[in-house]
Amino acid sequence: EVEGGEQGEGGVGSLATAEGFSVGRAGDDARPLVSVKTTGVESPARSILAGSQAASPGKKAGGKAYKGAVVPDKAQAFEEYKETEGAQLAGVLKENQQALKEKKKAQRDLAVAINTYKKEIDALKDQLQSRREEQQADTTGEPVVDEEEFALVRTMKTKKQAYREAFDELKVLKSEVEYLTKLSEQSRAKLVMEYDTWYREVYEDEGDIGKAVQMLGQSSVGGDDDGEVMDDAEKFDRMEVERVMTEDPESLAYHNAAKNVFRKSTVGAHGKTKRVKGEAQPPQV
Repeated sequence: EVEGGEQGEGGVGSLATAEGFSVGRAGDDARPLVSVKTTGVESPARSILAGSQAASPGKKAGGKAYKGAVVPDKAQAFEEYKETEGAQLAGVLKENQQALKEKKKAQRDLAVAINTYKKEIDALKDQLQSRREEQQADTTGEPVVDEEEFALVRTMKTKKQAYREAFDELKVLKSEVEYLTKLSEQSRAKLVMEYDTWYREVYEDEGDIGKAVQMLGQSSVGGDDDGEVMDDAEKFDRMEVERVMTEDPESLAYHNAAKNVFRKSTVGAHGKTKRVKGEAQPPQV
């Protein structure tokens, strides 16, 4: 009995079996299906990989710079970093620089005041010396300190005291300026160091990948890490891993998964497995 319509010559229909389910039957002139295009359908691994790559094309914090992403100018990226991830470090640097600026201004103002005191003291000394010379010329006896000379001496004493205090304060300010200068330099160095790390992680993955490839290449020269010489298949696998890590590191997981699937299918077809380094081997009989 034919379900869903009568079976015509050379056609395809559904035949009901005794168990109650139906199977298809192809005609004699039906051609085998050579290829099927699955537009819009891809493997789950590739879908996950594509989704992770498209998730952050603008490069969020801690993200990765995938192949084809627009890499901004480093100076422009630095301004962006100071307003986002590096805002706290930039704020500390700004505070230290502001404090340094204020201390330097106080140091300059105090230096001007000290120089003024010095000039005033020198002028008072000259006045006092002239006054005493005049007294010696006018009198033959012992010089007498009059009210004007006493005022000059008192003023000069006050200026000298102010000069000494200002000079001591200037030494303290000098130490503070040196400290704040070093602190600002340390804050700037830390900001730049953290920015360089952030920039490499976000926009320059190739640098870290290059190091990994270099280390991998060094370990594969002439043999493996344990000193065992690799065969041609192992060398080819190692070269493939290095190539994928360099060209498209995000697809490394998919590459390994596909390779494992291929190995399993090969084992099933030929009944042989490849020896794994480090795995205990059965004794030879």
